[in-house]
Amino acid sequence: MGSFVSILKRKAAIASCSVAVITGALTCAAGTIPKAAADSLKAANAVPSTHKEGEMVKQYEQNAWNARMFQLYDKIPIGKSVDDDIKSVPAIHKGDELYLGGFSGLVHLPKDPENVFYTITDRGPNGDSKYGKFFPVPSFSPQIVKIELGNGAVHVLKQIPLKLPQGYTDPITKSRNISGISNFPGQNTTKLAGFGTMDEISYGADGQVLPADPYGLDTEAISYNPNDDTFWVSEEYRPSLVQVKRDGTIIQRLVPKGEKDLFASAPAVPVHDILPAVFAMRNPNKGLEGTTVTPSGRYLYTALQGPIINPYGDGSAPPKGSTAIRVLRYDLKHMDKDPKEFLYVLDGKHLISDITALDDDHVLFDERDSDYSYKSIFKVAFSTAASPTNIFGLLDGESLDKTDVTLENTVTTPYAPDKTYTVTPTRGTTVTVKPLQKALFVDAKQRGYNNSKLEGIAMPNDHTLALTNDNDFGVQDPDPEQVWLYNLTGTVQEHKLFSKPSKVGKVYVSSTANNQDITITDVLGENSLLGTVTFILPDGVKAAPGDAVIYGNGDPIPLTASQLSDPAGGAQFITVDGVCLHKGESVKLQLKDKSISLQAFSPTVYVDSDGPKNEKGLSASFTVHSHQPKGSKHQNNNNE
Repeated sequence: MGSFVSILKRKAAIASCSVAVITGALTCAAGTIPKAAADSLKAANAVPSTHKEGEMVKQYEQNAWNARMFQLYDKIPIGKSVDDDIKSVPAIHKGDELYLGGFSGLVHLPKDPENVFYTITDRGPNGDSKYGKFFPVPSFSPQIVKIELGNGAVHVLKQIPLKLPQGYTDPITKSRNISGISNFPGQNTTKLAGFGTMDEISYGADGQVLPADPYGLDTEAISYNPNDDTFWVSEEYRPSLVQVKRDGTIIQRLVPKGEKDLFASAPAVPVHDILPAVFAMRNPNKGLEGTTVTPSGRYLYTALQGPIINPYGDGSAPPKGSTAIRVLRYDLKHMDKDPKEFLYVLDGKHLISDITALDDDHVLFDERDSDYSYKSIFKVAFSTAASPTNIFGLLDGESLDKTDVTLENTVTTPYAPDKTYTVTPTRGTTVTVKPLQKALFVDAKQRGYNNSKLEGIAMPNDHTLALTNDNDFGVQDPDPEQVWLYNLTGTVQEHKLFSKPSKVGKVYVSSTANNQDITITDVLGENSLLGTVTFILPDGVKAAPGDAVIYGNGDPIPLTASQLSDPAGGAQFITVDGVCLHKGESVKLQLKDKSISLQAFSPTVYVDSDGPKNEKGLSASFTVHSHQPKGSKHQNNNNE
């Protein structure tokens, strides 16, 4: 089952339970059950339920595994607003507490349990206020966040602020921790010396312009190199790639050619200008949005979020209708030798948010809109067989006049397989470009994904795709912070040579004195890591969204439509997924206002301790035949 971390260390306070069989009769606090009933109970424990019922349970499990949602419920303070911002939704007022969110990337480390990930926040809470780009908590430090998924929730295990080496101080935070404030602020139409567009102007309290921070980062993606145990982060200001130690200390920063001298007064971080100079023409707030290191640790890939402002013209926007995204590949052992640059073509007026490598030559791209309609994950081939054109150094020239021909104003149509583009730059040689070839991998909208800014993707194993969203810390974004897991294997086939049935453990039922509210408790017979528990109610009893599930010692969580076999008419099958608990901890189903006699109430429980993995199969069923009102000594049945 792998190692367990924080949420698996909580021990449920389980009421003591006992069953005694005396001369064929079952004894309980309420009296003695006749021998015939006891024989029926023993038979129910020993014999699996019908094949049809088991197949139905497996189908509901498959439905649950197709889209498994976990939400950040904990409110972790990050600072109080320094001013009012009435444009935020809801409005922010001076002194209001803001909370952790803004998950802008996702990565899974090879040796971690499959429910543990690292994400990275963006630059911090910000929004378009009456002043301009307002930062309600200017001292916030972009941070790597270690998270764990389980029991329907995202749990924060560790927060790792990005920081300067020992002996250096950031001008905004007045500590080693860096800020998310811009490096070289100016009007969008103002051009930096040489290549490059200015950063947005940052405003703080009372509309005051915040000082520039040459160490500030607008972080958007995170990846991991297993060969040296470091993270690589991409960001949008310069844009740049940043190498970071596991403790958050910045090692180096890679910027576009010609920008190194801009950092002459910022000696804490070594700066190397090895990215193509034309990348500095990025559209503000649409810089390097995705980055990934291949599982071998050989290559680093990075992609811009949108088309760059090329030709520059008045510097206000990229060419109208451009669908051209530039993608870079570096060999991490020789980053200054033989870099590659490729063209990715969008399906329409979309953006790239994150990327994650499957191997050295295949990368998943998260292509999305800015609303709620389009969220697609594509598999992209970089292999020699796919033969994409390496445009590094061929189409990287600066174009100032808006009438100049560039890659960006040549590529203005949606992606079409095998389509090539002939680019004749105003200053340069004609190049025929074959873009990267892509194939739809997952349509997240078809799987129920319902957040606007899908900004993180990862593969914790060969059958799961993980997604997370950036909720902008709740500033001007109403979406909750969530992580979704999608099973990719279709119908999961249990390997008979390797899997064995899961253990139900102990199941008992209790109720309030008037039988209005009923609780079904399954005390797990073994550890569960992203497991699944299915409750089957007897005829005439249905669960509804007003009912709830309790994991361990947690609070009741209302059932969602996806957990119910029939959300509209009331469900007889309730599938509780993503269970992360130790043996002896419990999953409880609370049913409200059912008004049924417990003596006629015999639910059935199935357990699959590892969900779609193949190490554990579906348990035999277990039916409860003994009951007690809530508050008296519980009766239980064992199936271990």
